[in-house]
Amino acid sequence: MPDLRQLKNPTLGKTVSRTDLVEAALREWILTGQLSSGQQLVERELALVLGTSKTPVREALIILSRRGLVESNTYHGMTVRKVTSHMIRSVQQARMMLEPDIVAGSLANFDKEALAKAKAALERSAAAAKEKDWVTVAAENREFHRVLYSQHDNDLIISFLDQLQDQIALIALASWDDNADPIDEGAQHKEILAAVRRKDAATVRKLLRGHIQVLLKFADRVAEKESSGK
Repeated sequence: MPDLRQLKNPTLGKTVSRTDLVEAALREWILTGQLSSGQQLVERELALVLGTSKTPVREALIILSRRGLVESNTYHGMTVRKVTSHMIRSVQQARMMLEPDIVAGSLANFDKEALAKAKAALERSAAAAKEKDWVTVAAENREFHRVLYSQHDNDLIISFLDQLQDQIALIALASWDDNADPIDEGAQHKEILAAVRRKDAATVRKLLRGHIQVLLKFADRVAEKESSGK
C-alpha cells in the first residue's frame, strides 16, 4: 500500500465547497492509481493529508461510493473498490445497452468542433501510449467516448454514462496491472471516429458493440483468477 504522505498534489480545479475539493482529490488519486484497489480509506488519515476535518472526507467518500469508486467493507470500513469479474460485466453490459445506440442516434448533432475534440483525444492517447503512460491513455480514452455520447440530447443518460466512465477507468488500471498487453483501443477508436464522420449509423453501432465486447474479455481473465484463488 502506498504511503499517503507520498501522494502527489492533485489538480483540484474550480470547486465550490470543502467536500467538493476533497472529493476531487480522492477521485484523482483513485483514477491515477495513487490509491490502489482495495486500499483502506481512513477518514482521520485522509483528513490529515488533505488538511481538513473528517466531515468533508466522510461526505466525499459517500459521493465516491455512489459513483462506484469506493465501497464499504464490514471489516475495513471504506476501501477503494476492487475490480471483480462481476463489476466488469455489469459496467460493460450497461454500456452495451446504451452507448452504441446513443452515439448512432445522435450523428446529426456532430459538428466540426465535436469531431475535432474526438480526434484530439485520440492523438493525445496515442502519444501517451508510446510513452507507456497508461493513466493518461485511460483518461484520453474516456474523453473520446464522452465526446461521442455527449452529443445526444438526453442529459440523464449522459450523466449515467459519465458515472460509468469512472468505473471503466478502474477497470483499465486493473487490466494493465494484470501484466497483459493493453487492448489496442486506439485502432478501434479510429475506425469508430471514421464511421461517425461518414454518419454511418449502422457501422458506428456495430463497431461500438464490438469494441465493448472485446473489453468484456478481461472479465473472463479476472474470473479465472477468482476461481483459482489468485
